[in-house]
Formats: sequence, C-alpha cells, structure tokens
Amino acid sequence: MADLVHQLAAPRQVQADENRQRAIQLRMSCVSYRTIAETLGISVGRAHQCVMEALAEMREQTHEAAAHVRDMELARLDVEWFHIEGKHDPRSLDSKLKIMERRAKLLGLDAPVESRVGGSLDAPPIMVMDARELLRQKLDDMERRQAAMPTPALTNGDAPHDDGAHTANGDAP
Repeated sequence: MADLVHQLAAPRQVQADENRQRAIQLRMSCVSYRTIAETLGISVGRAHQCVMEALAEMREQTHEAAAHVRDMELARLDVEWFHIEGKHDPRSLDSKLKIMERRAKLLGLDAPVESRVGGSLDAPPIMVMDARELLRQKLDDMERRQAAMPTPALTNGDAPHDDGAHTANGDAP
C-alpha cells in the first residue's frame, strides 16, 4: 500500500518541482503571476505559491553552500595554523595574526569594513560586503516585494478575470 501511495505521489512531486522552477524563471523575467498561471496551467494563487517556495529553496541552498565553503576555509586555516604552531619568529607571528583575522571574518566576528571609493572625503562611505550578504539582501528584498503584491482571492480554483481597467485607487471604473 505504501508503495502505491509513493508511486502515485512521485509524478505529482516531479510536476510540482518543475512548476516551481519554471515559475521562478518566468517571474525573474518580470512575467506576471497571471501569465505564469496561464503558462503552467495553474491558478494565480498557486503560481504565487510556486514562486515563494522557489525563493525559499534558493535561500536555503545559498545558506547551505555558504556554510560548506566557510567550513572548508576554516579547516584549511586550521591546517595552516598547525604548521606554524610553536614557532615564534616574526614571519610566523604575522601568519598567525592573518589566520586569526581571516577566521574572525569567516565567523562574522568583525564589523563590515568601511571604504571610500573615489569622490571627496565628505562623501558618505560605501560599506564593502561579501557576495553572500549581498545575495541574501537581494533575495530578502525580492521576497518582500513578492509578499507585498496582492494575491487575488480564488474561489473554486479559478483565477479571477482582470481586464486591466482600473482607476488610480484600484477600483474598477
């Protein structure tokens, strides 16, 4: 019985995964939820849900990949530390300090570095961030914008009809 349930659920899961991937591709190409729904043959609400699920999955994958890279870098630094442990010459001490600084950055123990790029000294500083943080912020912004977009209420699984005729306050003329 469990095998039968698994066999029936597997094609639906594959279809759901494909819908999520296609929905996020379309949305990243600035396609409306209505068009995504029509393209995939699903409701507008489900199209929105597919995009939100894909964004959450992307965020999780990014966090996992970043954690993996960080762990590898920390292990590499541990090996380097081991090779200079017990040495007290100036070069070894300098290497130890650099390893400690790098570990602190990888573990997020240091504040962001402030840098000035061109312009006058009166110009506001530009904060230098790593690519992971920038990607995380962009994903958060995208998700906030998506969440702020109104999702039409659906009845009986039908997508609402929108003829595009609305006034400035959103009411039909």
